[in-house]
Amino acid sequence: PPCPATLRVHPHMFWFFPSYLYGRYRQLDEPDADGWVRIHIVFEGFDQARRVVLGFGANAEVIEPESLHQAVIETAEAVLKFHAGRKR
Repeated sequence: PPCPATLRVHPHMFWFFPSYLYGRYRQLDEPDADGWVRIHIVFEGFDQARRVVLGFGANAEVIEPESLHQAVIETAEAVLKFHAGRKR
């Protein structure tokens, strides 16, 4: 099912939304003093939402839903744990 979400996005990543998610997001307010913008977006599903947000790294923050916020944290922690434990 679709996954609606509210994100806070760094200005360096805002180009992604009109380019790849045209018509599926709307800007909620004007950029803050640092240029960050809150947007509402409807992803195709929860997994897509998690992948997109993780792909933004530190350039996007999940405001809601809480379940997506937690999933991003858990996945990021798992990736960090995996890579930190690897010998090179």
